[in-house]
Amino acid sequence: MKQPFSERCDPRDALLRSNPAPAVHEKRDFRVMERSDFPPDAKRCLEHLVDAIDDALPLPKTRRRDLARSVRDLWTSLTSERSDRPADYLGMPESLSAYARYFLPWNVVRLVPLFAGPRFDLREGSTLLDLGSGPFTVPIALWIARPELRTRKLKVVCVDRVARVLEAGEAILDALSLRSTGQAISWTIETRRDVIGGRRGNRTFPPADLVTAVNVFTETFWQDRRPVREKAVDFAVELDSFRNPGGRILVVEPGEPRSGAFISAIREAFILSGSDPAAPCPHARACPVSGAFRGFDTDNAGIPVSALPPVHRPRHRVKMPWCHFVCDISAAPKRLEKFSEDVGLPKDRLTLCYLLVDPARPESEGPKHPLTPSNHLSVRMVSDAMRIPRLGTGRYACSEIGYSLVTGPAAEEASGRLVEVLTPRSIDRDEKSGAVVLTS
Repeated sequence: MKQPFSERCDPRDALLRSNPAPAVHEKRDFRVMERSDFPPDAKRCLEHLVDAIDDALPLPKTRRRDLARSVRDLWTSLTSERSDRPADYLGMPESLSAYARYFLPWNVVRLVPLFAGPRFDLREGSTLLDLGSGPFTVPIALWIARPELRTRKLKVVCVDRVARVLEAGEAILDALSLRSTGQAISWTIETRRDVIGGRRGNRTFPPADLVTAVNVFTETFWQDRRPVREKAVDFAVELDSFRNPGGRILVVEPGEPRSGAFISAIREAFILSGSDPAAPCPHARACPVSGAFRGFDTDNAGIPVSALPPVHRPRHRVKMPWCHFVCDISAAPKRLEKFSEDVGLPKDRLTLCYLLVDPARPESEGPKHPLTPSNHLSVRMVSDAMRIPRLGTGRYACSEIGYSLVTGPAAEEASGRLVEVLTPRSIDRDEKSGAVVLTS
């Protein structure tokens, strides 16, 4: 008989009782383990990107006066529940021009700090498979974020259902390389027309060292009304089939609640199938900030719960917290900011949800669930900083204990940073949020 979920206690509580932190802590109360920042020449390259878009997609003056309206119309279409939006909307010149001049550069700004992190160093001869590539958002962001990759011999396979947008993306990347370095792109570029997230397509892609899917699944939400757990399993299986045995998978979506729930669902599907998260998760236990997604298992009352080892979750509320991060936009070109203001869609904040999946574990290895006694705990910062009565600055975060509230100097680190703090001697939960308080 399955043990009731309420009796499956978090072993971390027992671990903390039996292995309390030493009476005298190390002098170091926290350290930054991983940070993602704009590389030194990112601002210059992003300025060149604005020019490269005009090089690749020249727009007559007679059509520029309609550009603001086109951008606003496309924004309305992309942010509304519209089942009547054509699947091939980026094949229309007006939509492609608007997307390339507004959405593309802002998406690149959002991705560059992520790709600048320590987990995206592709070796010579590696293959990148970018699904739903559109106008080459991922290759452009990777090219800007990793200067050391620009001269490496990489194979980049870009897949989209619309040939016109792939042609535009390749032209933009070529123009960016010429403007920034004076040299043509050194990567081998291959474009494929295919449908991702459906039941069509030839699926003859080369096994990849990195498979990326950025803003792919959000566009299926208004078409595919199945429960999120069903979609997550199908997508996880599909993505897994495209990587080589040592390859990783990256999924990035907008930082809104529906995408957050989907990312948590696909994360659990990957872990249950034998892969573990490389980032942003500092553990492979249940997701404590899964939004509306509750898990693949059910308790004795039939209520959905995670099939992974439990963690401390937030106190119940109408809108449960979801995992998403605030992006640094300090390197965004001033021309892009002004253009966004002129069209009536200014950007002062960008967020994303993402999941980077490690290669599948050998069958002989178990999942990375066991907790081991340690004086230090890895914690991923999630929320904006806030002032908390009696505790000072704090940020909500994720750790293997579960939903956490980090206070002290570590809370000054930005959203998305991975830090290491002292393991608490006992569980102390914030009364309002239910988060475990971690003091640095």
